[in-house]
Amino acid sequence: MKHLSKNTKLNALDFSVDLSLCKQSCELALNGLTPYCTVNPTLNGRWGKVFPNKLKRNAKLIKSDKFVETIVSEIIGSNQIRIRIYAFGDLSCIEDLEKWNEICKRCKKNEFWLSTRQDTILYEFFENRKGKKPKNMNILYSMPLVKTPEFLDIFLRKHGIGKSFITTKKSESNCEASKKVYPKNKCGSCTRCWNSKSVTYFNHGHMAGKLRDYLRGMLRK
Repeated sequence: MKHLSKNTKLNALDFSVDLSLCKQSCELALNGLTPYCTVNPTLNGRWGKVFPNKLKRNAKLIKSDKFVETIVSEIIGSNQIRIRIYAFGDLSCIEDLEKWNEICKRCKKNEFWLSTRQDTILYEFFENRKGKKPKNMNILYSMPLVKTPEFLDIFLRKHGIGKSFITTKKSESNCEASKKVYPKNKCGSCTRCWNSKSVTYFNHGHMAGKLRDYLRGMLRK
């Protein structure tokens, strides 16, 4: 596939972009912090040139008028059910979310999962533009180790948006894959991220050992 990727860890398809888009609205970058995705070895070239080039190609595609038709065509031809929206990257603007909303409506037999930290984009879409979340799209707002403010909780519940967290304690995690190390850290038949409103990941992968520093940086702002 030219734009979607078969994610063997998730046992699903994923669509990802490079950091040229999401960094424009990234709260970490805008607050002088180093986004944790920038330390990801995949984005730093350890997988060669093919995958990074695909991310750049996808970043260009999502801004074009051909995005919806192109992705719908790949999904239909893939014979896959589940799609993760942004294994790398995030929403960069309201139009990105509107396009994914349309894709979900056209691919009613598929299940979509979006994890995002872009609360401003979510608010604009759901409150100001009166958007509606398709039943086959599960949105998880990422809140690593931070208690959600009451006003945000109310907004998320109103629009059927769940939350995801990161914990440094395995006992607090309900994601079994995140508790395991490579190559046993695969999701297998688990579909929690596609249908649950609360997922807590054990701090793992390229963020291991860095989460506390990231949170201390946030608290200083």
